[in-house]
Formats: sequence, structure tokens, C-alpha cells
Amino acid sequence: MEIRAVHKIGAAASIAVVLATAFNPASAAAEVGSRVPGILPDGAMSFLGDLKRDRCTLRASASVVVAENAVYVADLCDDGQAVVSNVTWKDGSVQSFSCSNPYGVQTMVKCSLGNSKPGQRTMVVGLSEPVGGGQPQWGSFVHYNV
Repeated sequence: MEIRAVHKIGAAASIAVVLATAFNPASAAAEVGSRVPGILPDGAMSFLGDLKRDRCTLRASASVVVAENAVYVADLCDDGQAVVSNVTWKDGSVQSFSCSNPYGVQTMVKCSLGNSKPGQRTMVVGLSEPVGGGQPQWGSFVHYNV
């Protein structure tokens, strides 16, 4: 298993536009994850920081556990926004899977990624809705192989 993380919290606007286009949770129905207790497991990690830092340092976090073929999504900020993680890969065509955590601050959910062929995946965590009517806010993105 190869995991390579690229953290882009507070990245340039051009990267935000690319991420918003590539990972738009509004374009695909997000599966609502099953609530699970505990802390995020080790694995490929993605984080969403609060750009204005007026509410929380971190707003959301997600972890892909390759051995379980699952993604965990944690809501870390009492901001009234649900959080979502989006995983994309190419499996003959571009496939996309979204896992939503609508349960509020200090909750975590788990979603199974289902069956797919081995290959490279890209995961990002963000808010389920745009803030202030703009583009969706996305955190760091992670590339990993299965």
C-alpha cells in the first residue's frame, strides 16, 4: 500500500477551483455514513481547516482505511455544516463516492467504498454545502493506491 498526502490548507484560489470542480458533493448523492464511536483510525488522512480561524482550527477530518475499504468522516466544528468526504478513481470511467456525516460536532461516521478494481484513489474532505453561496470549501487532498 502506498499513501502520499498533499496538504493544501489555505491553498491558492486556482487549486480551490480545481478541487471544487473535481469533488463537488452536490453532483453526486452522498451516502450517509453509519455512526461509529472513537477516534479516526490510522490511514490516508485528509483535513479541512477553518480558513478564517473564527470558529475552529479544524472543521473536519477523514481517514481512508485501505484494509477495510472504508472511509471515516469526523465533524470537528460546531458550525452548523455537515461534512462530506469524496473519493474518486478511474475504473474504466471516473468513479466517485461521497460519504456524508450530518450528525453534528464531535461525531464520526463510516462508509464502505464497495467493490472496485485496484488503482489510484484521490480523497478530499469538505463541507456539504458552500459557505456564503460561494464554492464548496475543501481541505487537503490525499492520493493513495489499493
